[in-house]
Amino acid sequence: MKRNNYVRKSMLILVLVVFGLGIFCSASFALQKFVSIGSANPGGNWFVMGGGITTLLNDELRKSKGVNFVSESTGGTVENIRRMRAGEMDLGMSHAGPMYNAYTGKDAWADNPYPGLRGFAKIYASHYTFLTTQKTGIKTIEDLVGKKVEVGPAGSGSYANAEAILTSLGIWDKIEKSTLVFADAGRALGDGNIDAIAQAGAPHPYLLTLEATNPIQLITISEDDLKKVSEKYPYYYIDTLAPTAYESYGKPYQCIYFAVYLIADENLDAETGYEIAKVIFSEEGKKYLGKVHQYWDSLEDGISEFAAMGIKLHKGAEKYFEEAGIS
Repeated sequence: MKRNNYVRKSMLILVLVVFGLGIFCSASFALQKFVSIGSANPGGNWFVMGGGITTLLNDELRKSKGVNFVSESTGGTVENIRRMRAGEMDLGMSHAGPMYNAYTGKDAWADNPYPGLRGFAKIYASHYTFLTTQKTGIKTIEDLVGKKVEVGPAGSGSYANAEAILTSLGIWDKIEKSTLVFADAGRALGDGNIDAIAQAGAPHPYLLTLEATNPIQLITISEDDLKKVSEKYPYYYIDTLAPTAYESYGKPYQCIYFAVYLIADENLDAETGYEIAKVIFSEEGKKYLGKVHQYWDSLEDGISEFAAMGIKLHKGAEKYFEEAGIS
């Protein structure tokens, strides 16, 4: 009988210990904060950049502030904005056009604007290229009529920019559209399954892989047509891509440029936003990000550009900029 009582007491103690540990672990888990950051799909620059900033923030803020950061692989700009608006993500990378249109309710966002979008930082200025391999014989933007063109995954900034630019030039409805992920697009062009690629940023890892066996041809747009596009959309401007971007092409390439930003949802709390800004704009943070990808070297506040577009700053970033004397 005594032995049975001993067993019962031991079991009761064990149950209470396990239950107590469960409550402790649940409480500890509840104290943790999770912040998701949207980038793009594998094969492109943003996927690498998103992984880099996530690693930096986890190293600096996970233990000290109890904040865990997760890098989300997405279709890119448009998906980032949509998921932020739905409350599924907190921060994301974005091209200027979809960001501006979503906030102001223009074009594709006319029926469902996103006034809760907030500016956080400007990352870099991006060029938009149309390219193919030299063996296709395609050289000018008019040559794309009737061709199969990779315009980027649905939900990507590449897709949105291709639509805006080619619609302005009367070509969008005259091409066959392909929406592969970036890495697959490079293989498809090399195999002759598509004729050209429309892509923001250069050079991309997957295109450098393609260039190793297939010389690149950048597809030219006349200066008059570039002006037509930049005059229609206030967030576009004209500049020149350096000849070193793709060595097999080896010439300056005049094209459309726009800015790439880090944006946040207004519901990301101000204190967490402040800590994020403090880390990424610190000397150590900027140095680390620059090693991850050269585009991070251009990181700046972007205050004047957000103001020009009428987009509010996130309160956390705003607090950091004020303390740092940036205006």
